[in-house]
Amino acid sequence: MIVDYLMMFTKDEGQKLTAAAVSDFRLDFGQPKPTTGYAYGDLVAVFTVKADVTGNLTISLQDSDTETSGFADVSTAVTLAAPKAGTQIVIPIPYHHKRYMQANFAGTVSAGTVHGFITSGFQDNAGFEQAPSIKTA
Repeated sequence: MIVDYLMMFTKDEGQKLTAAAVSDFRLDFGQPKPTTGYAYGDLVAVFTVKADVTGNLTISLQDSDTETSGFADVSTAVTLAAPKAGTQIVIPIPYHHKRYMQANFAGTVSAGTVHGFITSGFQDNAGFEQAPSIKTA
């Protein structure tokens, strides 16, 4: 899947969580009423747990007309109980939202790392199981 650096909610290594927090980065769609519904394919926010999360985690997308305040939920994922590394959460981007968007990591989080970004080409390919006859070092 293609990831644009300007569409990332967190650093590439992920965001370390020790409590509820907002994402490292806010995205600026560059216009008061973005028309993401006209994108080639549906846009989705993809969050990957990079290090096991301790506690419950709820991820929501929040938007605002201003860059630094007034953020409110526009789309929310289910609450996950202590998600393990490798868990992926995909949240559709609403067709109608405000200029600025951030991710909100809520719940009873006390540890863990999460990576998040927006893409139009989410891939959920399951890898092939390795043949038992092949030995690796």
